[in-house]
Amino acid sequence: MFIKNKEIYGFKSGLTWRSYIAILYAILVFTPAQIYLNLATGSSIAGISWFTLLFMIEIVRLSGKPLTKQEAVIIYCFSTMPIAAALNLVYKEWFRTSSITQMFGNLEKIPWWYSPPLETGVWEQRTFFHPSWIIPIFLPLCAFFISGLASYALGHLAKDIFIETENLPFPIQCMTANTIITLTKREEKRLRIFVICLLIGFIYGFGVYTLRFIQNAFKVSIIPPVPIPWIDYNYIIQFFFPGASLGIATDILFICIGLILPLKTIFLIFIGSFITYFLGNWLSVAYNLIDIDPLSPGVQSWWTPGMSVTLCLQRSTLYLWACPLIGAGLSAGLMPLILNPSTLKKSLYMFLKKDSIVRRKIPETMSLKIILLLFSVAIIYSILSIAFLAPDFPIWIIILIDIFLPILLTLISTRMIGETGMGIGLPNINEAIITLSGYGGTNVWFTLWSGLWMDMVNGAQWCSRFKLAQLTETSVWSMLKAWLISTPIALLLSLFYVQLLWNIAPIPSALYPGVGIFWPVRATFQNIWLSRPPKIFNPIWISYGFIAIAALSVITKFINISVIPLVVGMGTAIPMTITELIGVFIGYLVSRFWGKDRFNTYKQIMAGGLIVGESIAVVIGCTISLIANSAWISPF
Repeated sequence: MFIKNKEIYGFKSGLTWRSYIAILYAILVFTPAQIYLNLATGSSIAGISWFTLLFMIEIVRLSGKPLTKQEAVIIYCFSTMPIAAALNLVYKEWFRTSSITQMFGNLEKIPWWYSPPLETGVWEQRTFFHPSWIIPIFLPLCAFFISGLASYALGHLAKDIFIETENLPFPIQCMTANTIITLTKREEKRLRIFVICLLIGFIYGFGVYTLRFIQNAFKVSIIPPVPIPWIDYNYIIQFFFPGASLGIATDILFICIGLILPLKTIFLIFIGSFITYFLGNWLSVAYNLIDIDPLSPGVQSWWTPGMSVTLCLQRSTLYLWACPLIGAGLSAGLMPLILNPSTLKKSLYMFLKKDSIVRRKIPETMSLKIILLLFSVAIIYSILSIAFLAPDFPIWIIILIDIFLPILLTLISTRMIGETGMGIGLPNINEAIITLSGYGGTNVWFTLWSGLWMDMVNGAQWCSRFKLAQLTETSVWSMLKAWLISTPIALLLSLFYVQLLWNIAPIPSALYPGVGIFWPVRATFQNIWLSRPPKIFNPIWISYGFIAIAALSVITKFINISVIPLVVGMGTAIPMTITELIGVFIGYLVSRFWGKDRFNTYKQIMAGGLIVGESIAVVIGCTISLIANSAWISPF
């Protein structure tokens, strides 16, 4: 399956009994906390990976045999497991009962294999233990594992292009690797800087997150909480620039991105976001440029006075920017390969020539036959499932999407992450394709929302992990084994915990108010797609986005500037980019007082310390909140 030469490179497996126990600890302890917090607030616990890693490093030190950097990488990558699958099952059943679905007239359109019909009684009984759940659980579960293996295969393809051939910087992965090496090697000077920054990050995280959790848990409001995820200034600028968005993100991650990325990259990200969500939104409203809302022809009704940054982001993306972003993203992924065909040739040569193994940065690579096999299995499963469940949908469209879309998304996402540390999703690309196909049925929409389409196959995350493996000399095969062993346990436990919490109270309810806020928003957009109002997608705007970025790519090639940060900015909320600029300014001040060379040497360790410190504060705040709420629902 793999071609490897570990003796030359010294790469080692990170999957040991110690790293596996750490992963199990994180799954057992944090899965119920994650699920409850999502139900109660609509958010999740950040920093579980760092908290688990720090905890295990200190525990293992007592044995006299410190944790290796390879073990640390496995713990970091796989101590956070998916919980959305189990919660999504409850959402699907709730969708059947929703007044929103009834209002749109879509109740009778929901197929039995999407979620059990109401006459089965599972909603009243609040249970997964019913025969009617077998197919609704089985279909997405199979798709999850099959697409996961196919993503791993495409990750190897991306690795040969972006790590082996182009050697992109992958700034966030470099920061993470430096932090892991510092924690495991315990070099005194680096560790001292890391600890100082960790304390700063903890104090910041305590003020932003922990105080909020404590005050919410004990129903007090002594100190006004810092807004999360951003401070919203829309209520001010709406009088001067209606439709525009402005704010400052409050998570320290974006300051850290500003610390470690070059000023040119951060500035281009900001320009892309500013042009899109400030100038573009404002011009569309102020000058009535485009009739975009099909429910109110001739009126820019996507925006109304008083809209928050969050709502502006959601509605402007759906009604205004989705098509241009799809075109821009496709162009950003393809143009670098078109303009530099030697990159693709060299990557293919490395794939086909086994003797090139000695020159590889990562000694393990998957053979082309295995990549094609895993990818083909995913495609066949998707095509057969959709063709059976939605036989009225053109099969040639399914084939084209399942074959080409995963490869394109992998190329686009990995390049963005490799250059900027940030990736964007192409918004509603499958919905656009279904709408533009002229399909008049409904079943294919539910196959999409059941995860049966292979748009889930994306090798970007695995390629990012492979970069970590390269920097820490970790076997990529041990990463796959860790995923295969731990994922089934995490999914089963998440299903068990969701069932347990569902038994305690209905979802949504007063005990779980978060989903009562966010599920109706999700259901509204889902019903909009089912109803397929006219003009919601205009294919000409996809071509405009593609042509604009393609032209910029050709122009900037001669001045050695990448358009990738610009496109990343177009898909990034403007408060995040402003905070990144603040991070650049903070980095400039530190380098002035501390020295530029010293700052450049330790900036990744500084950023890692800030993120770990905030993560610890978040976990402590969540723990206090969970304990307080558990005491509140106790019968005694």
